[in-house]
Amino acid sequence: MVAGKELKKMSEPIDFYFDFSSPYGFIAAMQIERVAARANRTVRWRPFLLGAVFKKVGQSPLEHDLKREYINKLDVFRSARMRGLVIKTPRGWPEHSIPPARIFYWIEPRDPAEAARYAHAAYTAYWIDGNSTADADIAVDVAARLGLDRAQAAAAIQAPAIKQRLVEENEAVIARGVFGSPFIFVDGEPFWGSDRLDQVAIRLEKGSV
Repeated sequence: MVAGKELKKMSEPIDFYFDFSSPYGFIAAMQIERVAARANRTVRWRPFLLGAVFKKVGQSPLEHDLKREYINKLDVFRSARMRGLVIKTPRGWPEHSIPPARIFYWIEPRDPAEAARYAHAAYTAYWIDGNSTADADIAVDVAARLGLDRAQAAAAIQAPAIKQRLVEENEAVIARGVFGSPFIFVDGEPFWGSDRLDQVAIRLEKGSV
């Protein structure tokens, strides 16, 4: 009986919460599948809007000018290089990332794996190619390159049911205590930040950090 519970626990997906406008979310997104695969886990991708979280708590993560300059001009690029990535800041950044988040939740109910591929491709379009996260045409282009119907993807961005799904996802992350991107849960244990992936890997391998 204990062994069965342990097997179920070990098969639980890793919950990966992220905002497409988050550079640290991008860095983690490029690695999370490999980290999970080494432990025979899958990843449950969950985009959300950091703006909804900050509105709820009444603050911004970059209110301090020095912190903004440190992150935007130094730390993001350095952190990416440490992981073998050369990033390009999206045009207009920081902006919301509503279009790709809505398209993701249009895809996800029928094909979670395809939705994860979309998330990966969209992140690349933003943080490698430098496209605006708020540009609906870019989000639709990414879907079309994956073979999805362009017109349906564009319509999904404005579909009331998809809009409501994203609202509910934002409410769910707030209720779960998510306050940044990326935010990762391993068997309910939270890890915040792309610099915690080594801890995530240890947690998966040994059961604790």
